[in-house]
Amino acid sequence: MSFNFTSEPDSKYSKFSKMEAPKPIGIEIAYKKGANKKTSNPDLEKQIQAILADSKALPKDYSFAVTDPNVERVTLCDELLERAPRSNLKIYSYTLHDGEGEQETIEQGGDEVQIANHWLLPAREFHGLWDSLIYEDSLKENLLNFMHTTALFSQKNVNANLIACNRLVLLHGPPGTGKTSLCQALAQKL
Repeated sequence: MSFNFTSEPDSKYSKFSKMEAPKPIGIEIAYKKGANKKTSNPDLEKQIQAILADSKALPKDYSFAVTDPNVERVTLCDELLERAPRSNLKIYSYTLHDGEGEQETIEQGGDEVQIANHWLLPAREFHGLWDSLIYEDSLKENLLNFMHTTALFSQKNVNANLIACNRLVLLHGPPGTGKTSLCQALAQKL
């Protein structure tokens, strides 16, 4: 946060008016398997800022390449408008896990019944799934904000008796409408 000092002619004291700091630009960096993030190009952030500075406006989920051999892909998490400041970056880095999900089964009447699949996240199998889902305006963003708020309340040990927060999302609809894909993509995104 920054403060702007303004003087009013009728007042003998300066007033503080709070100015909003620019919202950070979210950047996701997907590292290649086995890549050491510490030995990655130290100028990677400067390279990303240079790419953003050279661009007038970029759409949300725009991906671009960088010269670092350890980086698989760089993705812009937020829409970048023409006059938006480009210096405040919030970088999320991860490495995609290869392999299929493990199946969990139970015995029922002599038969093994599959009840769940478990994946190490972020999984290569789900990479790009979030971007491919198309829903009504802002549904994905609202759901992601809801999940971040719920996680924040949990991390801060917020007393549920003082601040009520619904921690349940009910997805309903006929088979094939994307309920499972949305859950997989949301887990991957978080």
